Amino acid sequence: MDLIVTMAMVFCVALTCTTAPSISLEGKNLWIVKSLPLKAMDIFRSKILLNLVITAPILVICSTVLTAVLGFTILEYLLIVAVGCSYCVFIAVAGLIINLHFPKLEWNTQVAAVKQSASVMLALAAGFLSIMLPIGIFAMLNPANPVVFQVLWFIAVAAADAAAFSYLKGRGAALFKEL
Repeated sequence: MDLIVTMAMVFCVALTCTTAPSISLEGKNLWIVKSLPLKAMDIFRSKILLNLVITAPILVICSTVLTAVLGFTILEYLLIVAVGCSYCVFIAVAGLIINLHFPKLEWNTQVAAVKQSASVMLALAAGFLSIMLPIGIFAMLNPANPVVFQVLWFIAVAAADAAAFSYLKGRGAALFKEL
């Protein structure tokens, strides 16, 4: 049961990506942000932290309530929160990377940058697929111990977080300078 709750929580987090349009929303004024005496990673961190401030507290509150209602153990609660928070980071960083690759800087209204951009659509698709992958693996393997599966899932997402941050520091900063 805790695995289903984890998947539901992660699904909600995966579809909440504020970083996917964050570079595009700068629009024609991107030069102002680029002229500030800040490194690209400082700008990226601020955009990622906004996403985390929105998603992580709600994830923790919902996980706490569901744990109390469904009677999960402390270990199960910690795994739900750990996997969920690692997904919060992954979705935020992935959305920013996608937006750096597909920025929409020419728009008349902010709605166009948010609702009609390739980066938002790709970030939603990436979030959805990143949820379907572990669900598919779980269905194929049908592990006897779901807790071990959750631990391995957390490790995989944490590794993806580290790889995404590394990519953002290198190629992401270069893409930002080119905009």
